[in-house]
This record gives sequence, C-alpha cells and structure tokens, in this order.
Amino acid sequence: MENITVYIKNQSFYIESASFELNNLRIENNNQVLPFENEAPNCWKISVDNVTELLEPNQESRAFIYYGEVKNQISSDDFNIIVKSQLFLETNTHPIYLYFSLDNKLRFMWNQVPSARAYHLSSEAIVSSEGAPHLKLEVQTKHLSLKTIDFIMVNRDTKEQIIFPITINKTSQKTDNIFLNTFLFNFDEQILSTSFFKNINLYHYEVTIVDFFIRIKSDLLPLTDYRFRLASPLEEPIEVYSSYKKESAFVGHFYVTPLGNLSARYNMIPYETSQVYLDAAPTKRTEKPIVLLFEYPYKAQDNALAFFNYLMKNDTFFDVYYVIEKESSDFKNLADYSERIVEFRSPEHVKLFFKASYLISSHTPSYGMPLFSSKTIEKRNDAHTIFLQHGIIAYRNLEPLYGKKTNPDLIDTFIVSSQREKDLVHAELFYPDSAIKITGLARFDRLLKNTTFWHSYRRRKRILIMPSWRKGQEHLSEEAFKKTAYFKEFQALLTNELFQESIEKLGLKVSFYLHNNFRKYRHLFYAPGINILKSESNTIQDLMKEHGIMVTDFSSVGLDFALQKRPVFYYQFEEDISDQRAFEKISSFLPGPVYTNSDELVLAILQKTRKNTISKEYRQLLKKNLYTHMDTHSCERIYQVLRDIDLQN
Repeated sequence: MENITVYIKNQSFYIESASFELNNLRIENNNQVLPFENEAPNCWKISVDNVTELLEPNQESRAFIYYGEVKNQISSDDFNIIVKSQLFLETNTHPIYLYFSLDNKLRFMWNQVPSARAYHLSSEAIVSSEGAPHLKLEVQTKHLSLKTIDFIMVNRDTKEQIIFPITINKTSQKTDNIFLNTFLFNFDEQILSTSFFKNINLYHYEVTIVDFFIRIKSDLLPLTDYRFRLASPLEEPIEVYSSYKKESAFVGHFYVTPLGNLSARYNMIPYETSQVYLDAAPTKRTEKPIVLLFEYPYKAQDNALAFFNYLMKNDTFFDVYYVIEKESSDFKNLADYSERIVEFRSPEHVKLFFKASYLISSHTPSYGMPLFSSKTIEKRNDAHTIFLQHGIIAYRNLEPLYGKKTNPDLIDTFIVSSQREKDLVHAELFYPDSAIKITGLARFDRLLKNTTFWHSYRRRKRILIMPSWRKGQEHLSEEAFKKTAYFKEFQALLTNELFQESIEKLGLKVSFYLHNNFRKYRHLFYAPGINILKSESNTIQDLMKEHGIMVTDFSSVGLDFALQKRPVFYYQFEEDISDQRAFEKISSFLPGPVYTNSDELVLAILQKTRKNTISKEYRQLLKKNLYTHMDTHSCERIYQVLRDIDLQN
C-alpha cells in the first residue's frame, strides 16, 4: 500500500506521496473547483484561504478532494495515510478541518467537528483482579493514534455518570492506518472517594449496575463527544476487591452482557463486613438448620414477617433469623424478637448467610444476599429457597423475575394459594408440580381474622385507593412522570368533582397508597380531604383491614382485599400493561368490576358506601380461583412444607 503524508504548514494543508503521482489534485464543492498547488515533486498544498472560498458560510459545509481524470478520492482503504501534524487551521470565522469521513475518505469541513466514529474501530476492556484491581483498555483506532481518552462509568438506573481522563500507557501501529492504544484504569482509593461511590449507603440494599464507555480524543484533531461502549472477552464473571481507608470496601462483579459489552454490579459494603466476606465459605448443615427470612431488605410487613412470627411462637427445631436494614422503620414490627434480628450487611449477616440451610422470602431470594457476587450466588443456589410470594399472581408476567427458564436456580419451592395459581406457575413459570405447594399466603391467617359482616360494615366509608406501578416509569423524572396517563388519571380521580363533594358531605375517609416502586412520586399527588399515605407509616395488611372499599388497577392487593368479602373496583384506563400475562382471561378470576371511566367508578364507589358487601358473582370466585382453603391456617401448612423438605434433606 502506497504511503501518503498529510500535515499543515504556513497556513496551508499539505499532501505528500513519495512514489504515487496524484495528478490533477483538487477540491470541489457545488460544482466549484480549486486545484492544489504542486509545490515540489509529489508534494501538493492548498492554502486555508483557498479552501474557505469553496465552503459555504454558516453551514456545515464540506469540500471533497479528488485526483485523476475521474473523481478518485484519497481513501485509507487504498493508501497508508500518515498524519504528521495537526489537521485543522483557524480562519477569521471558523476552523477548517482536514478529516476522514465515515467511509475513510479524506475531506475538508467547517462548522462541524469531525465524527469520532470515523476514527474508532473497537474498544475492549480486560479485567484484572491480580495485585491492584484494574482494567486494561485496548482501543483500536484508524488514521490517528491516541494520547488520552475519557473513561466513563454510567449508573444504569439513575444515568449518573463519572468521567476519568486517562493518559496512554502504550501505543503501537498494527497495520497500515490501524493503531492499538492501551490504557490502564485502577480501582484505587481516589476512585472510591468520588461521589459516584461515596453516596452509596453501605447498609442498604444497593447493587449499582454500571455500564462502561470511552470517549476518544486526539491532539491532532477535535472530535465529537460520541461515547463508545466497552466490549469484553470475559467468558466468566470476575470480581475485584478494593478498600477505602478501612471504612468501606468495593466488590465489583464484572460480567459480559448478551451483546458482548462489559458491565459490573458494584457493591459498597462496610469494611468490617468485607473482611468476614473474604474469609467466608459455605459450611455444612448445622445441628439446628439455620433459616433466614426476609422481604425487601428494609421491610418487615409481608408474608416473611407473618411466617417468622409463626415460627417464633411454634417452632423449636430450626434456628430462625430475620434479616433487615438497621435503619428500617419496620424494626418495630420485630421488637418482640430482637435477639433474632440480623442487620443487613453486618458481619453477622455474612456469617449466617453462608451457614444457612433455608432462605425464605416474600420477594426474590437475592434480597437475602449480603452482597452480589459469584460466591453469594453460589451459596444462594446451594441453599433451599422457598418463595412465599407477595401476592396472588394476577396480571403480570413473572417469568422474567421468577420463572424457571430465565432463573433456573433461583427458587426451589413455590408457595401458591389455589389450583388455578398452581396450574399457571407450572404452565407459565415452568416449575414442576412437586415444587409448587398450595398452602395459601402466610399473611392470610391474620387477614381473615375478624372479617364478619359487622366488621366490614363499620368500615364502609373508608376507601383505599392502591394502584400498582408501570414498568419503566419508575426511572422517569418528576416532569416526565406527570405527563404519564398513570399520573393524570389517578390525580383526576382524586380530584373528581363528585368524589370531592361526597367526601365532605358523606364523611368519607379516603386514603391513597402508591406502590413501593413509585413511592418517590408520592409528593406529586394532592387532593383536599384525601390522605396520601407514606409507605413506611403503614403496613399494607393493616390498611386492608382498616378499609371497607378498595380501588386498584392491576395490583394483586385487590385479590387479598376481596378475601375479606369486601368490594374491590378495578380502574383500568389503559388497554393493557407492558408486562401483562397473555395466557389467561383476566375477567375469569377478578373479584370485582372493571371501570375505564372515573365518573362511572365514583358512582359505583358511592353506592357501596351504603352497604359494602361483595356481590354474589364475585364471592363464588374466592374459593375457586383465589384461596382454596379460605381459613387461617396458611402458616401451619407452610411450616409442614418446610419440615417435609428438611426430612428429605
């Protein structure tokens, strides 16, 4: 391949070729042509002023470089093009760039910075846990070698990013026009002291998923700020560890996405906890099998709490503990058994987790892990996991979260409440029948106490509005969330004129409770006479027992509420939701009517404030489709499941 050298000198652009004759070298734009000056044999130049003549003022204008009788372009596909100096010159109005196009052609341009994509070939990160943990970044470029890059880490959830400028470690030319640029990035104390890491609460369940990018830079030519995703050759996840002033520790779980890109789950944990973790290893079964129960790490309100209380009162065979964040407002719900509380991410949590025989949860078993790592995943999969669920399965497709195909090792025993639910867990979530147990949910025992007609009637004027959430909307800004149909429709319901008049006239008590995933938007909702509840101030079950009528949309809480034989209304102003199940006719098991119009819904609610009994047609669905046993012995049946499993082990 012939060599061509490009450079600038004395306010002119130069093109040299030692052995190739670039006959009739010229630039063209809009049928205007200007020749290069042949300054010496095989050396051509054109002044920046001449180039300016062909470029259009105030536009992203380009001039094409041609040679020969036909319009041949100088391309790095045909020549080894050596860049000897900077490739831009200033004019009175704009800088002019001699640049490479996306298809490798040499051209002139102003009013637009050259695209970085024309100079980038690939970016790859090699993770090393040996010595000081670091990434080796190999960036292949064409046309230009690099001296610096911006290494960018982006929080996948919040989109927060942090940028680290890195200087070159070494560079080499692989072939004509192709350069390999190597950079090193160390996970040292300086990095861990940045806000990106320091703002993470060490004692909360925060697994920050980070994606990695680079931005290339050149001293020879300004480039656009395009971010390139870092790929990786990793075949298996790898972990790196680093500590910060013996206060905190970083455990990075690096893995490759299905598209071949590098990502990591970052855990920031207390330093003392990290030391226990580094020495921890799964142990053999203890004399009394250890059972860890948990919900969301900051919660103690749901099925795990109900079953924990049952075990505390009725069991002596197992060594039982409840895992919860130390700053949780739900600590009070565990006050009677303080010696059995394990603080999330404490050294004791790590010790018990690796000794545990059973992980019993109302949400994903991963919430019981003190951090996310290959070692904790291995232990989670080794323990027997019992999924208590946090609601009867209704609308949502749970396969991506809990399905056996997507998560083959996540759940060993799946608790359900009816044959209908068992059938769909088998058909849609792909669990074998032997792994699915019809017991009822643990919280039903308390829910179904004191559910006589008079208990319900006295609460007929207490209305609970408790909608679900919408996948993807939990990450929206406040302004974007206020534009959603969800916000507009529920805010309109709360402020409905007839509803507002009736609240005052009839003495109605109305409460509005947002799903946990939407709790950060609570302050956006407002209506006179309506209590916008805080999730940390109320348990969902207490709210259901204290109210006589419920309004929901797609949430399974409506199924729980109906078990009290109290009316529930479904307000569904959308045709469907993005993660809706597709295998069952929804109306076949809903214990209440569906409304799409808020005025009609309000009229129906007001009618039930006179006598809040559930209609006969819906009452018949309760035992058949929702809760087979319809009694207060769910915990007893779940306990028997646990004992049977233990006998088999």
